[in-house]
Amino acid sequence: MGVDEIRNEIKSYIAVSGWSLTDIVKEMNMIRSGDDQTTTQNISNKLTRGTIKYSECKEIARIIGFNIKWHREAIGAFESADDFDQAVKAMLIKVNNGDLGPLEKPANMPRREYNSVLDHIFTYKLVEGYDMAKNAAGNWIGAAIQPRLTRAGLAFIE
Repeated sequence: MGVDEIRNEIKSYIAVSGWSLTDIVKEMNMIRSGDDQTTTQNISNKLTRGTIKYSECKEIARIIGFNIKWHREAIGAFESADDFDQAVKAMLIKVNNGDLGPLEKPANMPRREYNSVLDHIFTYKLVEGYDMAKNAAGNWIGAAIQPRLTRAGLAFIE
């Protein structure tokens, strides 16, 4: 996302909310300590240059009645992040139910998407008790020793 896109996105939310940048800065300064005061020109320059801090973006969003949420984009051939999460969740449920072959590739899932799911499971340490590694082709290989979900894995399926 370029500087202009970021500036325009923030300015469009400000416009939709009915606030002006001047009024937002007044509100920011009411909350901030004396040493941390800012000016309309300062915030405007930061928007133009693309140097505004993430914390300032969150502050502006809160003042105008918005919040910033991050959403995972679609991954590989999965049509949405929800589809991806469901694939991860299905494998985690198999582990939780004691199915010792939970990480076998489902017949209807392409190898690339299967590897994306396993990347997520092992990168975020959602399971333990697997002796897994990637081979030269980038595919996961290994065996289940005593598979179980970690706390993070349990939280993911709840």
